Amino acid sequence: MRKFVEGSWTNDTVELRLPLKLEYSPILRATTGAVAGVISFNYDEIMQLRVAVSEVFEQAMKYVTPGRGVSEVNELAVRFLGYLDRIEILIAGPKDYTSHLNTQDGKESLALLRTLTDEVKFDAKVAGKSLVRMVKYKSLMEGT
Repeated sequence: MRKFVEGSWTNDTVELRLPLKLEYSPILRATTGAVAGVISFNYDEIMQLRVAVSEVFEQAMKYVTPGRGVSEVNELAVRFLGYLDRIEILIAGPKDYTSHLNTQDGKESLALLRTLTDEVKFDAKVAGKSLVRMVKYKSLMEGT
């Protein structure tokens, strides 16, 4: 993830595609922790990111069409963009995922994501899928 080029770190991209099945949630959490660790996030920030991606995964699972197996609509595509001062996580999931934001469950989910990350945005139906964009900035204080 880190490349030193003329006095600054360059951004790298890590991508992951996962079936929307409960047994794949730990893989997403572990990958999130590993990527954030490489960027030198502290322990608390890594845990916040892991909980945030778990929340998105759990909410997206509610929109899986039973019996379709692993298909384009029943998977989560995750892109991690690592920068010197932040991580950006883009998660594309089922197209109807963002429609739940007006429900009580959706409002609670959004409140949790806003607490855990510095920026969160939902875009409905980008390329036939819903997109969640989360940004977390590294703490300015060393060792916190």
